[in-house]
Amino acid sequence: MGECGLVGVHGRRKWRRGKRDTAPAGDLLERDFTAERSNQR
Repeated sequence: MGECGLVGVHGRRKWRRGKRDTAPAGDLLERDFTAERSNQR
């Protein structure tokens, strides 16, 4: 493989969350995720 210039597949690419200085996006849809009732029996 080395003579032909081939290399093996590398592991999974590292996922990055973005720059630390970036603020989270605002809620453009103004969704409300409050529960109508509790999830207990």
